[in-house]
Amino acid sequence: MPIAAAYAVINGETQVRARMEVRWWALSAAALVMGGLLSWLTWVRSEAVLDVARPLVDRDLPALRAISELKVAAMDGERIARELYDTTDRERFGSRHAELQRRTASRMTRLDEAITDPEGRALLDALRALQRDGDRLLSALDRELDSSRVDIGEVSKLLGRISVNATELTDRFDVLVGGVQTQAEERGDATRERLADILRLVTLFSALLLAAAAVIGYFFDAHLRGIRERQRLALFPERNPNPVISLDEGGALAYANPGAVAMARRLGVQGPSALLSEDLASWLDALRRDATERVQREYRIAERVLAISIHRLADSGAFHVYLSDVTERSTAQEQLEFQAFHDVLTRLPNRLAFENRIAAALDGGHTGAVLLLAADRFQPVVDTLGHAFADRVLCGIARRIEPLAGDDSIACCLHRFDGELFAALLPVIGAADEADAFAARITREMAAPFIIEGREMYFSFSIGFAVFPQDGRDVAALLRNADTALQGARRAGGHRALRYAEDMSARALERLETEHRLRRAVERGELELRYQPQVEIGSGRIAGVEALVSWRHPDRGLIPPSDFIPIAEESGAIVEIGAWVLEHACAQARQWQNVGLPPLVMAVNISPRQFADPELPRRVLHALRRSGLPPERLELEVTEGAAMHDVEAAVATLHAFKTLGVRLSIDDFGTGHSSLAYLKRFPIDKLKVDQSFVRNMHEDPSDAAIARTVITLGHSLGLTVIAEGVETEAHLRLLRDYGCDEIQGYFFSRPRPAFEVRAMLEQQRSIRSCAA
Repeated sequence: MPIAAAYAVINGETQVRARMEVRWWALSAAALVMGGLLSWLTWVRSEAVLDVARPLVDRDLPALRAISELKVAAMDGERIARELYDTTDRERFGSRHAELQRRTASRMTRLDEAITDPEGRALLDALRALQRDGDRLLSALDRELDSSRVDIGEVSKLLGRISVNATELTDRFDVLVGGVQTQAEERGDATRERLADILRLVTLFSALLLAAAAVIGYFFDAHLRGIRERQRLALFPERNPNPVISLDEGGALAYANPGAVAMARRLGVQGPSALLSEDLASWLDALRRDATERVQREYRIAERVLAISIHRLADSGAFHVYLSDVTERSTAQEQLEFQAFHDVLTRLPNRLAFENRIAAALDGGHTGAVLLLAADRFQPVVDTLGHAFADRVLCGIARRIEPLAGDDSIACCLHRFDGELFAALLPVIGAADEADAFAARITREMAAPFIIEGREMYFSFSIGFAVFPQDGRDVAALLRNADTALQGARRAGGHRALRYAEDMSARALERLETEHRLRRAVERGELELRYQPQVEIGSGRIAGVEALVSWRHPDRGLIPPSDFIPIAEESGAIVEIGAWVLEHACAQARQWQNVGLPPLVMAVNISPRQFADPELPRRVLHALRRSGLPPERLELEVTEGAAMHDVEAAVATLHAFKTLGVRLSIDDFGTGHSSLAYLKRFPIDKLKVDQSFVRNMHEDPSDAAIARTVITLGHSLGLTVIAEGVETEAHLRLLRDYGCDEIQGYFFSRPRPAFEVRAMLEQQRSIRSCAA
């Protein structure tokens, strides 16, 4: 519609509005007159209601309350008589009797004011006589009980008369209540009748007003519909900056405002009609069929998201369409939904999504498995290299294992919870062995090194899994049991997968108690050191000792390190325990030196978490200075796994130790990822052949070959080689043949207290003195 035509419509509507205003004022005046008349008639009838209701409120209701209270007073008289008889407390009786008389007199005065008819007055006189009799009986009872010789028979007779008096009073009061209630009901009926007259009057006048309003309202509505339609056509499209499209009853385009034309131009589509969805026809059919007034949808046009709101005009059957570009809002909403169910760092689904998928898998009724995967030795990365570097490590791990979820060999969903914890769901498996096989595949994928910012690092997973429905029938139970299995895998040293077993829960509880007790072990002085000699094979001389910590538990006795060191390592208590061991071992070595014993090396184990502690070099220096032990008499044993976890950081830490002058040894050699290229960079003095190879080397040619190779490798690098776990003479012969330098194990000596080691050293000194 042209704008000039719109103005013409507006002028015509102004004249119509003026005529309607005149009619409105006429209707208002008529309504005002009828309202005034109704108010006067209502006032007249209300006065009639008050004439009937005032006696009801002023006399009848107070009288009923007074009678009720007097009945209570009558019963109270009998009660205080019984109380006087039981207690003979005359002082209490006197006060209560006086209060009863005061209360009775007050209520009788109120009845005198309320009851004016002769019959009621006569009944009041009879009640006063009964009350006076009751007072006399109470006074007589008081006198009788106060006499020096109480006549029990007379007392009983008085109590009986008091009870009869109370009963007669109550009965008379009931008669009086009946009379007052009858009079009150008559006045109530009269009041209701007059109120009904008022209601009928108001209803009649209201009906007349409504009828008049309905007649005039009909004409008003007809005019207003025409006004609304013309104003909508004249003003709505042109002035609305947003896209607005009018469709006729059949759904054909009748009008598009300038906002719709601008949007079509901006999106590069052919005219406003191209802004409408292909599903428009079905939406219009739904509006016609369901008799609803509005439909709202979202759809995509030219890579943008449009929101459409379709309004059906009931009077004409036509439609108004409102469009808006909600691309940014839709994108933000999609992002919020993604973040709600995904880990922002790795883009993997998060714990909430994992729990939802477990619930869906449980509903399916199939056998499946829930796996929790924790990256081993991850916390040292955070402690030494920072959170930003650790985040890149986590992304690298996620990229490494994510392809497993897309493998056609097994249905799988991979998720990340938080920190180093990942999760996998196998919604359908044939047997528990398939979960084991999947865990083995993850282990194989993690075997290759990670290159992060030029650093070569190795990571493995501790994996715990639970099979449903055998190991749990709800989400919480499955996650709890999988986590119990995961903690078992961690305690076993990591780099392995364990399935949940029922006895794990009991062991987990025991371990939790142990962990809490262990945190106070240093403070309570419950730790002890034992020392296992390290012997030169060629000379038989004790060249050194390894300090091994034990825990003197107050309930369980002496606990070996193998039972609590893994717990301390995982909980972080190992840092404090390690510092204690370091200081006490250095002090003991210095003490032996001070008494003139042969010089020896004190070997102290450094755990992976200790090795990652940037404060460790300072702690070592502090222990040396405090004890006065020469640095060359201290040997720090670092496990191969801890050294190879982050080679660059390990090299820097080992060089820091060498700067202090201490000796360095690689413990458990042959069990990790070491290579000659990295081993050459480590400033170490000794290699220790792991006892797992020594134990069976006289029976297993492979173990013997590994032990011989490690010894040869160590010598080629100019290192001393020591073998641990030597328990038999056969072990000793083989190691001597391989050229091993030193041995450590039960064949020579178990770990011993300091005083026993001192005796051994003194004996060795004596033998050498005799030989000299």
